Amino acid sequence: MVMSPPRRKKQTMIFEQYYLDCLSHASYLIGDETSGRAVVVDPQRDVSTYLADAKERGFRIELVIETHFHADFLSGHLELAKATGARIVYSSVAETEFESMGVADGGRYSLGDVTLEFRHTPGHTPESMSIVVWKVLRRLPKPLLLVLLLLLEQFLQLFQLLVFGIRFQAGRHPFERRWNVVGKVELRAAVEKISGRRKLRPGSLPRQQEQAKADEE
Repeated sequence: MVMSPPRRKKQTMIFEQYYLDCLSHASYLIGDETSGRAVVVDPQRDVSTYLADAKERGFRIELVIETHFHADFLSGHLELAKATGARIVYSSVAETEFESMGVADGGRYSLGDVTLEFRHTPGHTPESMSIVVWKVLRRLPKPLLLVLLLLLEQFLQLFQLLVFGIRFQAGRHPFERRWNVVGKVELRAAVEKISGRRKLRPGSLPRQQEQAKADEE
């Protein structure tokens, strides 16, 4: 019996680090498996690894992000952009001699369920920036969302009735006191109707109100 290999469970967000020991340089491939979109951060000069991994995962690299100008090694941003058609991204503070896209402090870029937020963090270099990456929750299935909305509606209706009853109970004037009794009956009947304990019969509520007023007198 030949068993097929287990299916790889989608993680939604792929965050892959590539570390080059000789330069102590880290670069990253960040992708969203639900949309097939990805970015590369601070690429090495040899971009073949990013291209191969993106192809294997079915990613389309659409941004090449440089967190700052690199004076200690040659970056592969131009080669990667040419191979993929991706845009090169720097902080809006940076001034480049080639076509690039500047991002403002606090700017965001969505890959689908994965979102990038750019934060200017000058220090290492004046144009340095950091990237915050997070994965948003998936949308609730429509049937579950409908059930939650219905439960919320029922809760709000019951809450309004309870507030309505408390307001009547606070009355002190004889006129308010008379409505206090009627309000209690209406409240009790309405709560029973919502909870499904019994169905109201036409004309039954006025008789309850008359009985309540007679008991009060």
